[in-house]
Amino acid sequence: MTDAQGLAADHRAIADDLVARAYFLQLRRIAGALTPALAEMVRDRLFSGTDVQVIDGYLRALLASAQALSMKYLVAGRVEGPLRRALTIDIHDSGFPVWQEIAQTAADAAQAGEELARTPTAATIKDDMIRQIVGDLTHPTRLQYALSQRMYYESLAAGGLFWPQMHPQALGLGQQGHRRRWLIHWGIYDSRQNLPVVYLMDCDDTGRRPLPDDARRWPEARAHLLAQSVGELQLLTIAQGFDRDFDTLHPQRLRRLTLGPIHSREFTVQEGPIRQVLEDARAEPGQDWALALTVEDLQSDRAEMESAGLFTVTERQIWRIDPLNQHGAGQGTTAAQRLLVIPQRPYQALARLDPPGFRGIRKYVPGPDGRVLGFG
Repeated sequence: MTDAQGLAADHRAIADDLVARAYFLQLRRIAGALTPALAEMVRDRLFSGTDVQVIDGYLRALLASAQALSMKYLVAGRVEGPLRRALTIDIHDSGFPVWQEIAQTAADAAQAGEELARTPTAATIKDDMIRQIVGDLTHPTRLQYALSQRMYYESLAAGGLFWPQMHPQALGLGQQGHRRRWLIHWGIYDSRQNLPVVYLMDCDDTGRRPLPDDARRWPEARAHLLAQSVGELQLLTIAQGFDRDFDTLHPQRLRRLTLGPIHSREFTVQEGPIRQVLEDARAEPGQDWALALTVEDLQSDRAEMESAGLFTVTERQIWRIDPLNQHGAGQGTTAAQRLLVIPQRPYQALARLDPPGFRGIRKYVPGPDGRVLGFG
């Protein structure tokens, strides 16, 4: 099998607009369950309240992207000719739209203003639709398509979407003397895994100016972090490189949150125990899914001083790598944890089957009242 054939087997083009609507509805349901699940993770001390506020911003961006794409493909499968298009998702180890879909929204967003300026307004298109229905007694498919594209570009122009790269932002966490602490956060849409990834770095700043106000250090730091945001790189490699390249920035903790994959009988292909879990659950539409999360965590153990020039010294972090942690050992992390957000029916099937690979995974189960309970 060639690489192209392998990619084709991993991808699914959803040409039916009704199926596409069901897919986007499922994404909204999953995001709706993930927000209260994150609150439960705060109680489990996996994240702080500040962490969750930051992560929730990336979730809102993902939902905005899903909303924009839902407009783009609302009737695109009904039109004939070159306008006919289909949403492409990764059905193996992702469940999200492929990276190319997210990259195209970024390219289209750069031209959204021009597109909106040269196309008729939504009200004009709707008036034309009524005239075609009443006057010609035909279905206004092309006009429906034009309206959906108008709404797509309006969504892009509104902003707030999840882009292939979400540039680093710095949130102040406090100050002791001249030493400030920032929560630096950024995100990427991983082109290899087709998954959204969020990074959180607790970083001390001993520079003269606050980091976000420093016209020299801040652009360099942002570019450095984005260049190192590759899924194959260990957190230890990223943290050590940042610590080495910036003498006045001292990373204390680095975490990587990978959202996904999404497992769903309706939209993805499963392997291993999760396939049997979803088959046995026979859950109703909207409840037939499971979302996996991976949290990698690297923490500084202590700092040591080393020479940074002829008359200066700087601190360098010594990182804590726990050799007894089965997920952290050999992966450049202090610890790594897998989590699962899963509705009640699939969770009950999972509890009955009790596959060994899921016993060490914390499960978060959203209930009909919107609350989420943690198990395991």
